[in-house]
Amino acid sequence: MAKIIDFLAQFEAMHLFMPSEQHEINKLPRAWVINVGATVVGQPFVDWVSKRIATRNEEMAKDRNLLIKMDP
Repeated sequence: MAKIIDFLAQFEAMHLFMPSEQHEINKLPRAWVINVGATVVGQPFVDWVSKRIATRNEEMAKDRNLLIKMDP
């Protein structure tokens, strides 16, 4: 959640929708933050999330030895 908040803090428009106090930001539901980020920031946020998901999936596949090799 902290990484999401840090990314969204780069965009001035997000400051209009987020509380000014850090302890209040920590109380926000994750789904709400993501929905507001996708609505206000738009495609840059969606692309950032997609990239993070792809990176996580690749790391999980390597760590858990889920990759397979196939002969042609």
